[in-house]
Amino acid sequence: MQNRNIAGWLFISPYMIFFMIFLLIPTISGVALSFTDYTGYSLDNLSFIGLENYKVIFNPSTLYFKEFWGAVLRTIGYVVISVPLVVGIPLVLASMINELSEKAGNIFRVIFYIPTLFSVAAIGLLGVWFFEQQYGLVNYFLDVLGFAKIGWVNNEISSWIAILLLTIWWTIGGNLIIFLASLKEIPKGLYEAAEIDGANTLQKFIYITIPGLKNQILFTVIMAIIASFNLYGQPSILTGGGPGRATTTATMYIREVGFGASGTAGLAAAMAIIFGMIIMVVSYFQFKLQTKED
Repeated sequence: MQNRNIAGWLFISPYMIFFMIFLLIPTISGVALSFTDYTGYSLDNLSFIGLENYKVIFNPSTLYFKEFWGAVLRTIGYVVISVPLVVGIPLVLASMINELSEKAGNIFRVIFYIPTLFSVAAIGLLGVWFFEQQYGLVNYFLDVLGFAKIGWVNNEISSWIAILLLTIWWTIGGNLIIFLASLKEIPKGLYEAAEIDGANTLQKFIYITIPGLKNQILFTVIMAIIASFNLYGQPSILTGGGPGRATTTATMYIREVGFGASGTAGLAAAMAIIFGMIIMVVSYFQFKLQTKED
C-alpha cells in the first residue's frame, strides 16, 4: 500500500510543482503585495500599509475608483454579450455539421478549428488587417457589396463589435469540437422518435440537443465567462484600449496601473484581487445554479 501511495504522489508531482510555481506562489505573493506600497520596480523600502490600497479602490473621490470600476463594468458588459455568442454559435454549427457526411463534417471541423491554433498576438495582428479602414479585408468586402467603409476602431460601438467578431472567429473552433464530440453520445433514436411525433428541426434542437449537452454547455459557459473576464490581447492590439478608454478592460487597466509610470504595483495587486473575487463569485453562482437544477 505504501508503494502505491508513493507511486501516486510521483505521478501528480509534476502538476503540483507547476501549480505551486505558476499559480499558488504568485497568488499568495499578489495578496501580500496588495497590502504594501510596492512600486513594481524594487523591493527596497517596501512598507506595509494595511488596507490603504483597498480604500483607494473603493473611494469614489479618487480617479482610480472611476477608472477601475469603469473598466470592470465594460468588461462585465462584454461578458454578458460575448458568452451567449461564443457558446451559442458553435452549438448551432455543431448541430448542423453533425447532420453532414463524415467527409464534409471533417472539412468544416478543420476550417473552424484552424484559428484556435493561433496565439492571441497573431490573432490581434490579423484583426488589425481585417478591420483597417482603408485596406482592411472586412471593408474591402463591404465596398464590393456597395456599402460604405467603416472606421472600426474610431468609435466605441464599432470597436467592441470588431473585438467581438475577432474573438468569435478565434474561439469558435474549440467549443465546436467539444459539442461535436458530445453529440455523438446522444442516441439517434431520440431524434427518430421525435420525427415520428412530428417534431421539426428547432424542436429537436431545443428538447433533445440542448438537454443532451447540458453538462458540456455548462463547462463551455464557465470557461467562456472566465476567458471573457480576462479579455486583454484582442483590444490591446486592435484598439489599444481606445478610442479614449472605451475598450479598456479591467485586466488592461490593472496592468497599466501596475507597470505604468505611476509605480503603483501594490494598488494593481489589490485591484487584481478584487477582480479575481468577482470572477470567483460569478463562477460560484453558476455552479450553485447547476447543482440546484440537477
